[in-house]
Amino acid sequence: MRLVPMYAVLFAVMLCMAFVPQGHQAFSQPPTLEQSAFVQHTDANNTTGWLAGASGANYERITGAIPLENGSMIVAGTFEQSIEFYGDVVGYSSSDSNFGIDFFIAWIDENGTWTNTLSGSSEYLDGISAMDVLNDGTIIVAGTFCDMSFSTTCNLTLGSLDPLNKTSDEDENAVFVAALTEDGDWLWAKSFSNAYQMSVVDLMVTPSNEIHLGLLHRGEFIVENNTSPGTDSEESMVLLGLNGNGEYLFLHTVFSTTALDDNGHLCHDASGQTYFALNIFETTLFGDIELTSVGGSNIAVGHYNPDGWVWASAAGGSGDSTVKACAPHPNGGIGLVGDYLQNMTVGEWELPNSVWVDLFEAHVSSTGAWMHAAAHGGNGADHAAGVLISDQGDWIIAGHTTGSMTLGEFTLTDRDGINDGNHHDIFLAQHQSDGTWDWALSAGGNGNEMANGLMMSTSGSPVVSFIANADGTYGMHTFDQRQQYDMGLWLYETDVDMDGVLDGVDNCPKIANGDQSNLDGDAYGDACDDDTDGDGVSNEVDDCPTGEVGWAANANSDHDSDGCRDLNEDLDDDEDGIFDSSDLCPKGPIGWISTEENDIERDGCSDQDNDGDGFVDQADNCPSE
Repeated sequence: MRLVPMYAVLFAVMLCMAFVPQGHQAFSQPPTLEQSAFVQHTDANNTTGWLAGASGANYERITGAIPLENGSMIVAGTFEQSIEFYGDVVGYSSSDSNFGIDFFIAWIDENGTWTNTLSGSSEYLDGISAMDVLNDGTIIVAGTFCDMSFSTTCNLTLGSLDPLNKTSDEDENAVFVAALTEDGDWLWAKSFSNAYQMSVVDLMVTPSNEIHLGLLHRGEFIVENNTSPGTDSEESMVLLGLNGNGEYLFLHTVFSTTALDDNGHLCHDASGQTYFALNIFETTLFGDIELTSVGGSNIAVGHYNPDGWVWASAAGGSGDSTVKACAPHPNGGIGLVGDYLQNMTVGEWELPNSVWVDLFEAHVSSTGAWMHAAAHGGNGADHAAGVLISDQGDWIIAGHTTGSMTLGEFTLTDRDGINDGNHHDIFLAQHQSDGTWDWALSAGGNGNEMANGLMMSTSGSPVVSFIANADGTYGMHTFDQRQQYDMGLWLYETDVDMDGVLDGVDNCPKIANGDQSNLDGDAYGDACDDDTDGDGVSNEVDDCPTGEVGWAANANSDHDSDGCRDLNEDLDDDEDGIFDSSDLCPKGPIGWISTEENDIERDGCSDQDNDGDGFVDQADNCPSE
């Protein structure tokens, strides 16, 4: 999961460094304990979600978050100069300079209270850009280290591991991927660099426990004698595949005739197939597959496997289109959200002209076909930041807007009343697969509040990461802004049917079913399942709607298509009125009923022989010839 590009971090740093007095000395003291009397969390009942915040002297961002089975979360990100977590946990000052950038990892319990922290730093600029988790619970993080250390020796030490180094002291910086336990013990780490600055675009752990890294680079990038080509002046993308121990698996390239930006998103679908979504400009090559934008920036999705790129599809319009997040779609493929200016075409869907900036959602299938697209927006600049799609097909979208916005019956007003592009409010909303909105709400205050990520907690609630430069209200919670832009994490509990099971883990989120009974074990609970036993016959025509599971009705298993399995459920396979135990023709033609006139013996076989060949119709494989 990746939330904030490191180039944005570096840009902020350079702006700040322009105002640093000459001769300013670096901090030499170790990290210090910083305490605060203000703690943002709920009580032990946790009935309204929670809000956790942190602030610092300049720049703090959450770039990844992992929910744990016990309801807590591990959060990672970057800070500039210093960071203070709201509560009695350790805060840090940058160890490289007053205006340096370091990374943090922190733990939040199930009530939104910070419980532990750690940090990492070289002598230069460092940050975590993304994180994910292996099947065994091992946390994987990726980021950059030793930024702005061109022609200088620099390394990064993680716990008791050997220091990470650049490939050459002449390199501008390096990227790293590392593993740690849920308790914060570092297990292993790998680093990569070339002569130019590199950054982590995204990180994903696949269902098969592979680690996939998206990297932005200039110049040639070489790993294990495999090359991603590049020029000295234009950025290219590379997808790097590693196993769960960080060992090399594959390398795939995305090359463009113009520089690519650092906005890219890795996703896998429910079957484990893998995709990379990004912005393209002019002509872009996914291996040998060529796509060309039709206006400004377009969005593109490429499907890949260890052997290379399988297909790539693009969408866009005359203005700029930007993809911001993706998620597995229950019908296969992935769903995407993003922004567009002016107009946008997605497959056969022509989205309406945007008022200013509007947001879009789209579904691309596992074969590259665009299956669905829709636009949402109001009178301001409306930006998507994250998306989740439930097993039932409900879309949860998080983002921020400068104005007001109407989603179905829900109207989100402009909280600060200023629609100038610099005063955003955060929004969070959910709609069903048919587009009907279940709920929508806004959050924030009188400043600039922007969402930068969305994930689902193990308790079934959406969690939004954000930054804000003013006090604000987030659901039932208040955010206490302290220094410039501060960061926060907001868990919003939703239970539309009020059955006590939160929507994110409710197998019937629109119909009350507190017992969560689910006979066939699919995505739908019995209360909302059209085929309760999962045999392929809908309940309304199934004579055994809660029958045996684990089989599918077809001509061989369910002769009369009544939803009752011939083997052990159906007492009359051909529905002729004669039980199979007494039927000498148990699988006769459907629609024939045994009567005293046509079946004198009542043996389930017709007495008629229409073609006169000596075989009664029930036992004749050609009864009319």
